Amino acid sequence: MTAVATRARLLRESADGLRMARAVRGLWPRDDWAGRVVRRALVEALGQAGGRREPERIRAVEALRRELAASDAVIERIDFGAGDGDLTSHGPYHDGVEVVHTIGDFCRGSCIAPAWSRVLFHLVREAAPVNALELGSGLGLSAAYQGAALELNGHGRLVTIEGAVPLADIARVNLARLGITTVEVVTGRFREALPPVLERCRPLGFVCIDGHHDGRATLDYFGAVLGVLDLDSPLLGRFDQDDADGLATTVELLLARSDMSRLISGPA
Repeated sequence: MTAVATRARLLRESADGLRMARAVRGLWPRDDWAGRVVRRALVEALGQAGGRREPERIRAVEALRRELAASDAVIERIDFGAGDGDLTSHGPYHDGVEVVHTIGDFCRGSCIAPAWSRVLFHLVREAAPVNALELGSGLGLSAAYQGAALELNGHGRLVTIEGAVPLADIARVNLARLGITTVEVVTGRFREALPPVLERCRPLGFVCIDGHHDGRATLDYFGAVLGVLDLDSPLLGRFDQDDADGLATTVELLLARSDMSRLISGPA
């Protein structure tokens, strides 16, 4: 890694750390169970605290991330909602757009950043769910963090849903390479795959929604998940910084609902 690339990475991680520090101070002032879970997870992610096995698991996933980020292998897939807003703005449940890109481009541009991946890891460690759900598998990196946390917890399973068949296949391979056995990758569009998953995975103790980044669709997914979510269980909603059209409305509507006080919003 060049000096310029190293400096850029450190600046990004510093910015993520500042955002997390602000979240510790102001996002979760409550002293209920969910508030304590989130505060502890954020503090631990900032300090990379934890037992000896936790850094080992994190290093393994990050080594795989670096490999994927350097990959020139080409993927052809149907994008159902996580891609360019100009292509996917015709409606929340469009028929998809065919896209072509390298694994490296996708990893660098669409995978959750290392700092927020650590937040995910520690949230799952603290929440200790029996059943967990992720919408948007991508390359499997965020699922790997969550799956590693579940293994260290000694119990729990994660189901992650991915609409693009090539990405789902890559996610399965990556999870197998890391030796993570606590994660099941389900292939299918969220609106079709989610109902049967919710039926067999209730009650949910942790949910990460990080796919189909459309405000209206996100509201639908949150509504479906709330029906089977454990009382006070954390939800994690990631919203793209450039999703100006849907972001403000979605966050405003979610936070306006009393049962959405558990929402965490983390940048990419």
